[in-house]
Amino acid sequence: MKLITLLLMGTLFTGCALHQSRDAAFYTLPTTTDAITPISNARMVIDVERVKVPEYIDRTQIVTTSGVGVNVDNDNRWAEGVPAMIQRKIITNIGAYMPHSVVKNGNFTSTSGGYSVFIEIYKMDGRLSDTATLDAIYSVAASGGTTKTRNVHYTVPVGDNYDDYVVQIGKMVDKMSRDIAVSLEAMK
Repeated sequence: MKLITLLLMGTLFTGCALHQSRDAAFYTLPTTTDAITPISNARMVIDVERVKVPEYIDRTQIVTTSGVGVNVDNDNRWAEGVPAMIQRKIITNIGAYMPHSVVKNGNFTSTSGGYSVFIEIYKMDGRLSDTATLDAIYSVAASGGTTKTRNVHYTVPVGDNYDDYVVQIGKMVDKMSRDIAVSLEAMK
């Protein structure tokens, strides 16, 4: 009986070891390559709250789609959690668009700034050699109670590799960051 148990455990271990991806590529959203021109001289305190993403993309593997199929690629992965990566990129971008403002992560402060940004992404996927799409809703709330909410939809062409796919996802997050900064500027 011990011999059978050892053989089963060995087979299981070997199967798991062979299934692991040894040559996985890891990606993060690129820094904005286009020069950002500030759109505001306002002095605001802005908290970017946690970014919500659908469960199907909140994973380490990069997800693409084909029709109704969802492709989870074990060999091409995000280097960190998708929500935190997007949140950090948005904080950096808004800070560049509004250089006299303080833009920070709202998750780690006990007091809110003058404005809070809430983002929920509904779709962030696409197909290699085709297009990628980002659908989201964001709200900008002032401490005085005024709130602006906007649905956004971005679609960009994508090349035939994951490097380009990730760059294009980053460009859509850049566009959303600019739209959020414009909404903040309009609320001051």
